[in-house]
Amino acid sequence: ANNGAIVKTIGDAVMATFENPLNAVKASLGTLEVIDNFNDSISEHIAIKIGLHRGYCIAINSNDQQDYFGQTVNTAARIQGLAGPRQVGLSQDVFDFDGVQSLLEKQFKVEHRVENVKGIQKPLELYLIVSSEQA
Repeated sequence: ANNGAIVKTIGDAVMATFENPLNAVKASLGTLEVIDNFNDSISEHIAIKIGLHRGYCIAINSNDQQDYFGQTVNTAARIQGLAGPRQVGLSQDVFDFDGVQSLLEKQFKVEHRVENVKGIQKPLELYLIVSSEQA
């Protein structure tokens, strides 16, 4: 629905790639909504954390499956680790992409943080989208 593709699953994590950051944000918000609706029908709720980053990476084909490596992937994983349950974390590059801020400003609370993160030399500008139920 948002021009994305699942790259792989790693334990309970999912790596996906998107045509552009705005589509990734839309997919993330849609995923939160689907999980919220699903949680309404079960007794033990599922909480997900999402991290989005934009940049270059190394793409390889292994066993007829595409995979991605590099600092961009590592940064996205770090952002996901900094997000709380039911939050989407965005890097500065994603937050600044055309259309992202206007999509968020009408409906979501966005918290800005600066974090020092293992494996990343300079402080990481991070924007956390708080789901509507948390806001």
